[in-house]
Order: sequence, then C-alpha cells, then structure tokens
Amino acid sequence: MIGRFYYLIPRFQFNHGLKIPHLEGILGKMENVSQEAKCSFFLSPLRDDVDGDLVYEILNRGASEEELGMIYRDANGCQSSNGKGGGHKRF
Repeated sequence: MIGRFYYLIPRFQFNHGLKIPHLEGILGKMENVSQEAKCSFFLSPLRDDVDGDLVYEILNRGASEEELGMIYRDANGCQSSNGKGGGHKRF
C-alpha cells in the first residue's frame, strides 16, 4: 500500500480490465520471489521462445499448452539469489 489509500499494480497484469490468463497460478509458483523479480519475469522473453515474445504477451494472446508448460517451468524455477526472493535464474 502506498500512503493510506493506494496500491500500485503493474498494468501488464490486465487486458481489457480482466486479469491475464494464468496470472494467479504462475504467481503461486513464485511465492518466495521479490515483487520486482515477479515483474521482471512477466516482462522478459520466454526463455525458449525464438520470437522473443514477453511472457505477459504470450499469456494475453492465448498461450499454447507447450508455452504454458515452459512458463510454469520457468516460474517454478525462480529462486532467490540473496535468500530473500530477490532474483530468479532465468537471467
């Protein structure tokens, strides 16, 4: 919460006012990861995507089963580099 009344929520999480598909499930795999690292995950290209599409773009357009598997694999593989959930091994 910022101040007393406001939350900052990254806009990429929404498409036409609705949460992007699979957002909560993916975030659930990243419980011990910092908020900054979570944002970086969604704003980075999918590791195995030759087109370089960002994770949130893939989810917005409707990820294939193969892409979803890769996204969940990478989200599950996120780990702390400092013991506090500060990074993930995709970079």
